[in-house]
Amino acid sequence: MPFAPKGEVAQWRILYRIFQGAPVGETLSYERLAQELDVDANTERHRIQAAARKAGQELLRKDDRAVEVVPEEGYRIVPAGRQIALAGGQIERATHSLDKGRELTTHIRMDELSTQEQQIVRTMALGFAQVAEWARQIGRRVEDHEGRLSDIEAELQRIREERDKT
Repeated sequence: MPFAPKGEVAQWRILYRIFQGAPVGETLSYERLAQELDVDANTERHRIQAAARKAGQELLRKDDRAVEVVPEEGYRIVPAGRQIALAGGQIERATHSLDKGRELTTHIRMDELSTQEQQIVRTMALGFAQVAEWARQIGRRVEDHEGRLSDIEAELQRIREERDKT
């Protein structure tokens, strides 16, 4: 039997509409999302999370807005600048995966492989190493930009506080 959404509208679409309407910085609690989906926030958390993941992907693709998980609370609509840090986290995760791939192709019993398979393994190991290095370089640049953004935000805050004093 093909997949059928629970109710007339797929749950992720319900959350997508909620995410769309939420202002930047708002945290949408699991309780609120559960109420909107007509499920229990504690026993159906996995269902909320699955719908929120899909809704978050759609929000990013269609609206250029991102959400982040707030552990034990729900999901926050993030400002555009925060997406840089989120992307940096993905680079870090990708680098770990690439390192694992390199390890799997470096520590292999080559004598059990055909000549063609050995060449494939060498090519893969080289590819993993190169892409992981590129990811590390991008990650360093992102961290540098995040530091600069933090400095700018701190300076803006100082200026606002000074302005408010007068």
